[in-house]
Amino acid sequence: MDRSSLGKRRAPLQNLQRRVKARKNEPEPEELFSEESDDDGSHSEQDSEDDSKDEDANESEPSSDVSEDEEEDDDPEIDASQVSFGALAKAQASLPSIRRKKGRSKAGEEDGDGDDSSSSGPEEAPAQGFSKSNKKPAQRIGRTNKHAPAEQSSKRPVGRRREVVAAPRVAARDPRFDPLGGPVDEDRARQAYAFLDEYRETEMAQLREALQQEKGAAKRGGRGSEAAARKAEELKRALASMQDRRRTQKRRDEEKALVAEHRRREKALVREGKKAAPFYLKRSEQKKQLLVDRFAGMKKGQVDHTIERRRKKMASKERREMPLARRERS
Repeated sequence: MDRSSLGKRRAPLQNLQRRVKARKNEPEPEELFSEESDDDGSHSEQDSEDDSKDEDANESEPSSDVSEDEEEDDDPEIDASQVSFGALAKAQASLPSIRRKKGRSKAGEEDGDGDDSSSSGPEEAPAQGFSKSNKKPAQRIGRTNKHAPAEQSSKRPVGRRREVVAAPRVAARDPRFDPLGGPVDEDRARQAYAFLDEYRETEMAQLREALQQEKGAAKRGGRGSEAAARKAEELKRALASMQDRRRTQKRRDEEKALVAEHRRREKALVREGKKAAPFYLKRSEQKKQLLVDRFAGMKKGQVDHTIERRRKKMASKERREMPLARRERS
């Protein structure tokens, strides 16, 4: 009985030490276990036969049997740490395919988790569905520098609506210059805004009073005399500008009144039949008539003063037009 038990113990040790070859068509776990059981049975039968032979042989030599039993009892069990890696790899390859598939799936899950943690974002998009395709991110089209023209991609989608007849688009601008307003009638505008002349006269009167006060402060002297003098110069320039604008507007009004009166007389003569066609004054004739009318309403001293001013004005104009060499001689 002791020897049979020792034989059964020796069988799994021999199975661990035997060489195992990888097979293409690996058997199922049940077949593998059945083969292992058959091998164990065959080994047990062989061990029993060997034991029977050993009993016959050992009857004559009892001393040798005792020594062999002691050697068998002294054999230690095989430690897994002493098995080579090649033997372990071969043993793992001999395992059923189901166990290996489970190991591969676990390893794939671990690798997938590592990849997801390392690269998250673009790889998750295809897994969500087929709606998102692997498109490259649109590159922003810029320009080489701020003075260069902006580049436009040629792959812009064409709209479904096509503009056959382009409608005129009027940019937002001043309504006074809008073509819908028509031509500007200066006579009507002048009549509509005639009340502004009264405001300008009032403003000029206020400027004159302020100018007199600042001049008095500048003459008195003191700490604010310089500031008063500067303020007086500013008021004087503003007053002179307003007077020039009023004088220019008055001259334009006189010219328009002269032309309007001449046209009215000519149309009356044509209506009466005294003239076949109206006669319109030339620009030079208008200026002469304006001078005559202006001097007619002046006194003797005013006329002389106006003529002297006009003479100086014409002399300075001729002097500016004169060459530099002749200007120095004169």
